[in-house]
Amino acid sequence: MRRATPTRTGPATLRLALAGAVLVASTAAASRPASTAASVDAAVPASPAPPADVDATPPALPEPPPSNIRWKTGRPPTPPPAGAPAPASNIRLPTATAPAVAAPEPEPPASNLRWKSPAPVVTPADTAAAAAAAESAEPVAIPDSPAEALRRALLAYRRTDDPRRFDTAFRLFQAAAAGGDLRARIAVGYLQAMGLGTQRDVATGTRALLAASAAGMARADYLLSLMEPAGSARETSLRASAAGRGDAAAQNAMGVHFARAGDRDTAELWLTRAAASGSPAAKANLARLAQSRGAQRQREADDAGAGAGEAASLFALAQRYHRGTGASVDYGQALRYYRAAAAKGHGPARRMLGLIQSRPAPDGAVDPAWMRQLATVDLGDGDRASAGAAPTASGLPAAAAPLQLDDPLVNLAGVAAPSPRTRKSP
Repeated sequence: MRRATPTRTGPATLRLALAGAVLVASTAAASRPASTAASVDAAVPASPAPPADVDATPPALPEPPPSNIRWKTGRPPTPPPAGAPAPASNIRLPTATAPAVAAPEPEPPASNLRWKSPAPVVTPADTAAAAAAAESAEPVAIPDSPAEALRRALLAYRRTDDPRRFDTAFRLFQAAAAGGDLRARIAVGYLQAMGLGTQRDVATGTRALLAASAAGMARADYLLSLMEPAGSARETSLRASAAGRGDAAAQNAMGVHFARAGDRDTAELWLTRAAASGSPAAKANLARLAQSRGAQRQREADDAGAGAGEAASLFALAQRYHRGTGASVDYGQALRYYRAAAAKGHGPARRMLGLIQSRPAPDGAVDPAWMRQLATVDLGDGDRASAGAAPTASGLPAAAAPLQLDDPLVNLAGVAAPSPRTRKSP
């Protein structure tokens, strides 16, 4: 007898069986008669009717609460009832309107903090300076007297602390010149030619000075010489003319000229005459020349003493070469004479040698920078330390300091106006 083989049922076979069952059920329902369906509906009991006094209308649903959400639809939102404020919303829909201009930020409240910086202190000097500035800004008061106008003009001219001094002086000089004062005419011509207190006009200033010179004013010739090239024949001629006619500023300038040329005797002659005529610079220049002459004589004596082997003279000669007073700086010669003086037992020379050797250059030689510093050291112990004069604040010895010229308008008020009989004809 043959054994039956079991059949395997897979997922596909099950799906086919289920589909066939569904198809059979739907076909049977469609073929059922309508009477059968009606009998089924009649078998279901109907719901009882509500009593007559009961309202069968279903209750209305409550209205939802208003929402602040705006949907992104094309329908316009429902407007709120009349008189009711619109609900606030924090949602802003993008619109095509222009952006609102931002309101300006409010001013910050006033602060009650106080910085710890000191308040400006007004000193009496500041008050005086402010008063002087206010006074200078006022129109210049012109006095009626030409002599008073000249006096005030010279005071204003000498006020170096006033930036408007030339403006004030020029106006006062003009007023005095308009009153017939020849000295004021000289000042006006000079200021015009130099452009001080007014627009520069060399031609007009020169004409005014030439007219004053023709009228017998010697200072006019000296001022004209200042406008010529230095060293020119016309400069020398005009200066000599003014000096020969007794002008103090021109006489001092003559002395300075000869001193620079090396003619000390002629320089002292002119400077002496200028000092007698009232030149302030001439007196100081004479003192410089006298000191220089004394130093020259002392140098000559030191040269002789060094030749004779005197210790003080040898030390003075060493200082001369060390400092460059009366001779060119030569540290080699300075060391030579320092050693010679120290060998003679000169104390300052020994101390100077010790200072020089205390700070040598890296190669063991003399350090020039250290020598320059030692040149200002005074080792005086009662002995004469130098044949030259001591250095001044400018770094130069007083004897070698340059001689000074006077201010062009110095002592202008003391210049005597020529009488009509002594005036030159134009």
